[in-house]
Amino acid sequence: MERKFRNQITVSKKLKFIWIDDNPQRLDGSKTMSNQLNVSIDFKDVKNKNLNDVLASILNGNEPNLLIIDHNLEDASSGVFKKGSTAAAYIREQWPECPIICISGVDPGVVDSQQKALYEEILPIENISNHYTEILAIAKSFALIRNNKPHDLEGLINLFQPPSQDRENLKSIIPTALKENLNDRGLAVEISRWARGVLLARPGFVYNQLWASTLAGITPNAFNGLEKKFKKARYKGVFANSAGERWWKSELLDCISLNSKVRGLPWEKGRGIKGLDENDFAKCYASGESFPETVAFIDETKGAKEEPMRLKYTSLHPDYESLLFFEDIRLMNPAE
Repeated sequence: MERKFRNQITVSKKLKFIWIDDNPQRLDGSKTMSNQLNVSIDFKDVKNKNLNDVLASILNGNEPNLLIIDHNLEDASSGVFKKGSTAAAYIREQWPECPIICISGVDPGVVDSQQKALYEEILPIENISNHYTEILAIAKSFALIRNNKPHDLEGLINLFQPPSQDRENLKSIIPTALKENLNDRGLAVEISRWARGVLLARPGFVYNQLWASTLAGITPNAFNGLEKKFKKARYKGVFANSAGERWWKSELLDCISLNSKVRGLPWEKGRGIKGLDENDFAKCYASGESFPETVAFIDETKGAKEEPMRLKYTSLHPDYESLLFFEDIRLMNPAE
């Protein structure tokens, strides 16, 4: 059944985006994105134009696979729509399952929580090309969800393509509001919020590269070099992003055991994988000791780095609650 599902969710048609902006100079950026991602982008220059009329015209047309909108639309002529979030709210009423990405020249931190809730992501225009794969993953995944609308919990779980051993635990932690509202018009948005905000963001069922390499007791660079050995564990469900790959923890453990003759804990077994030397072995960031068992933030500042660490040099991070089946988020203990 899983193999059949994977074939069904393949997106074959060329994706179509609409980009709404009051800076006509960004037209070239839209063309670059279109070429790089092999998508069609209809750039709507709204500078000195009545945004009410532009939005009405857009909504009378075909719904795109993704909508990109500038957060500030101050150069558009409208007494109602001065922010992308206001326009996004209006669009969402008509197209409840169209993903909306905000681009902005301002710090996303100044965008309030209510405005943020209307966007799938807020991305900086200065380095938008760094987010191309993320944008494409969002557009494709929304299309896949809409083409494979889950009618029950099994169908919802299928979207994530989990290993068989993870299915029951996944079912138990899917939010009740999501499980009981599979007929909602905005279901794709709700799936996106949970998948990208919890399942793929919080280490537990799936690991990012740092967590995956630390589990195997090796450095991220060494993990890259052994990527083929962990291919089976790669996450391939909705919102999989090649620039931010994830791996199923349960299958990583299988891959580590399969490729090592060493017995013991995963970070001990990983050192027995053929092709590694001492330079490839993970070290605790806090002490330099071997066999770090976890990953922790080095301090409490916004955007702090995470590093491999021995548990004894860490404590629970005060800003994160514990979640069933997910790893505790930890913080390096201050130096004494």
